[in-house]
Amino acid sequence: MNSPAPDSISTPRLSVCIPVYNFGAFIGETLNSVLGQAVATPIEIVILDGASTDDTESVVRHYALRDPRLVYHRMERKGGIDFDMAESIRRARGDHCWLFSGDDVMRPGSLERVLELVADGPDLVLGKHSNCDKAMNFLNVHPVFRDERPFDVNLADTEARRAYFANCFNTEGLLSFMSGLVIKRATWLSVPDPEPFMGSCWAHAARAFWLATTRQSFIVRFVPEVLLDKRGENDSFLDKGVVHRIKIAVDGYASIVGHYFGSESFELSQVPRILLNETNAISWLHAKHKAYLNPSVENLTDLLRMHAYCHVGARHGWLKVLAFRASIKPILLPAAAMRFWLRRRYGI
Repeated sequence: MNSPAPDSISTPRLSVCIPVYNFGAFIGETLNSVLGQAVATPIEIVILDGASTDDTESVVRHYALRDPRLVYHRMERKGGIDFDMAESIRRARGDHCWLFSGDDVMRPGSLERVLELVADGPDLVLGKHSNCDKAMNFLNVHPVFRDERPFDVNLADTEARRAYFANCFNTEGLLSFMSGLVIKRATWLSVPDPEPFMGSCWAHAARAFWLATTRQSFIVRFVPEVLLDKRGENDSFLDKGVVHRIKIAVDGYASIVGHYFGSESFELSQVPRILLNETNAISWLHAKHKAYLNPSVENLTDLLRMHAYCHVGARHGWLKVLAFRASIKPILLPAAAMRFWLRRRYGI
């Protein structure tokens, strides 16, 4: 079911690795945005299809017939995003791999820019993106750091890493957003899959932190340039409910950072603040509203625990925790207003 690697392409400097599952409605627009960019340096596009049940395969094969840079691999069974990301890089041939979502859109000129950024071999390049709605109408530019001047940092250096964590504005600084990451393939493959976190949705971040604790050098380069447009209102992590989506982030990052840097580490102490920047008061109220409406799906106990974890160290944190817990029923914001705010703030 796989298309062979094209002989016409010598070892590519960059592989755009796109793990997909049932993205037939979007993958064409993504591929148009990538394949439409002319670059002199050899590249490849690796599609890793996690056994889609829609028309993803037929759409991708149509593009593969027209462009030899595209290589398609179809798995026999659904493996999940962590497995599919790792497998797409294993099957790639480029010196660096740009992980990319099958529903995002690469901005013109971004391929050439990324090739420039990886020329001297950083272990990871981290870029920025815009938030769009599902129809790809622009909403805003997503922040990553408090200070967004360009920098290189060695995350294997303890003091430099602590300064990096202190600078993180949200979890994108903790490498949560797949499409913003360009990874040196040899570095990635120098350690096996982080088994404790395969299935967490953040195994790629766990691998990076593992590398930062086992190597003398792990260079992350941040470039404050918008390289792509992110499609909103299409979050596959919402399939088990809003509370579970928050849990993936809160429990996932608390577990990963604690595992690699320690339960008493400075790095872990920054996680609640970083998470809080992604879970504003309205999003917590929205989740609580969902928990009252659908308690069989939305776990209120988990929600209250995570709310406390994120807030206790913040200014007036305990007052916010008590106020959130005290109400028998949540404050119900008009659904349209809540939806508008979430869409503008987070692109979801």
